[in-house]
Amino acid sequence: MSSLNQLISELAHAVGQVNNIPLRRHLRQAIIHHRNELVRQSFNRHNYIDKQLWQRYKISLIDVPESDVVGVEFGNKVKRSERNILKPVRFTDNLPLKSVRTLGSRPIEIAHVKQAGGQFYKSLPGMCAMPVYDLINYYLYINYTNSRTDLAQINQVVIEAPFEYPHLVPEETTEGQIEVPVDDNDEFLLPEDMIPQLKELVLKRGIINIPHETNESPKDNIVNG
Repeated sequence: MSSLNQLISELAHAVGQVNNIPLRRHLRQAIIHHRNELVRQSFNRHNYIDKQLWQRYKISLIDVPESDVVGVEFGNKVKRSERNILKPVRFTDNLPLKSVRTLGSRPIEIAHVKQAGGQFYKSLPGMCAMPVYDLINYYLYINYTNSRTDLAQINQVVIEAPFEYPHLVPEETTEGQIEVPVDDNDEFLLPEDMIPQLKELVLKRGIINIPHETNESPKDNIVNG
C-alpha cells in the first residue's frame, strides 16, 4: 500500500518536477479525485463495491423538529446528525450510504427512504415497523416514529460507505473516537491493483494545465543582424 506523499513523489518524478510545490498540491487533489472515479467505475462494471474500500465510524444524533416551516407546528421529532457527515462516494444505485445501523450486540439496520415520504411508510406492509433515514445537505436524518423499537433514546449510529476523503475518517478505539490530524505519510486507502491505473489517469488528465518549472535560462527571441 502507498501513502499520498509517496504517490505524489512518484508522479512528480515521472514528469521531472520534484520540487514544483503547486504541482505537488495539484497532484494531491488529482489522486483523491481519480481514486474515487476508479471506485465508481468498478461499481458500474460489477455492481458491487469491494468491501476493503468501505469505512465506518460513529456519528452523534440530536432531536430536531420534523418540519421547521414557519407557522406550521408538528409534534413529531426526528433524529439528525449533530454535524455534517463526511462525503460518501456517489454511486448510481441512489443509496447515499451503504449501511446505517444502531450500536450494540443486536444492531438495527436502518433503510434509506426519502424524508418527505418516510412518515407514510407506516402504511406500507413490510416497512411499517422500520426506522428510515435520508441524507440531506450531508446531514443524516432518521425518522423513527413508525418504528416498533424505541429509538428515542438512541444518540449514536454507525455509518458505513466508501468516503471521498478516506484519510479524514476518525479513528475508533476502545476509549472512543479520536480526531487524528491528517498525515499524508499514512497509508492511503487504495488497493494495490488500482495504483497503476490511478497513475495513468493522473498523468494523462491530472497535470495538463499546471505550469512546469524548468532549469532553462530565459533567452530573448531576437535575431542579431
